[in-house]
Amino acid sequence: MPAPAVSALPSPWADSVPAEPLAITRRLKVPSVEQGLAYTCRWWAATVPGLLRRHRLQPRRARRYETSFEPRPELGERFAELFDLPDGANGPDGLTYPFLYAQSVISLLQARVLADLGVNRRHVHHLRHRTRLPDGAQPCLDAVQQRLECRLLRAVRVGPDEALVLMETRIADVDDRTLALVEDGFVVHELPRADALQADEDDGLRRAVSRMRRRTAEISNTHPEVRMRTLFIAPDAGRRFGDVAGERGIAHVSRLGARLLGRRRPFVQSQYLRNLVARELVEWGLPQSNLLLTFTAQARLGQTLRLLLQDGAFELVDERGRLVAFGSV
Repeated sequence: MPAPAVSALPSPWADSVPAEPLAITRRLKVPSVEQGLAYTCRWWAATVPGLLRRHRLQPRRARRYETSFEPRPELGERFAELFDLPDGANGPDGLTYPFLYAQSVISLLQARVLADLGVNRRHVHHLRHRTRLPDGAQPCLDAVQQRLECRLLRAVRVGPDEALVLMETRIADVDDRTLALVEDGFVVHELPRADALQADEDDGLRRAVSRMRRRTAEISNTHPEVRMRTLFIAPDAGRRFGDVAGERGIAHVSRLGARLLGRRRPFVQSQYLRNLVARELVEWGLPQSNLLLTFTAQARLGQTLRLLLQDGAFELVDERGRLVAFGSV
């Protein structure tokens, strides 16, 4: 049986897509999660207004943000502990895991872009993530001084009251060598119709998003060429990931917090799933230079998932056979 085709958004870097004019760059001093109270205060200062603001979409107001990041050695150990690496941050047999140590800073920069756009965070769904590592994972993990640039790539209307917001974060070293390009796509829904019309029109992209959202599980675990792993999402995975990577939303911690945000049960962060999948792919010996994931459903805390891999395409499926995420390397 051939591997299922992996639906992918048309690349915003493709020649057919006109380049957006670069916004003026604003330099920020952004704390990382390692700075404890300073980060917690900044996180909630960005999150609370984001949940209360009037829901709009104003792409022309989005600015470009830049900051520095200096990961401490113990951060790698904390990621290793969270994702159960037996030999610490380097993993067994010297394996290199493409974790995003800068995730806590990336989240704050993305929050600033979303604030510029005017969207209410209650109506934002993380649909797609892509990490490109031009020289592999090791240079990004080893760089002790990093510069992050976060900007809006495009905002494209994908429904009468919905838009896809594509953001790119570039991670570079002190010599301005690109270590990683991180692209995240967020679906913003329940927009005023007039605001949705502020986004670009792109029929190809709109159809691609529609296919992603309708996608169901296609890889069969009975096929002899399919690899499978069973992955357990611990009840405290959302809190622990927030402590390491900074995404400390209340919907990832408790049932009450989830209900306050209109969710039935607490669920784990999409970037937790990204790192969990990346760990397994590395241990299967797959390349790390280009990881693409699409998130189709939430993974609840305390849930068991199955990761299925066939010919470079993978799916993450829950206990009921529902597709949670899919992607490729």
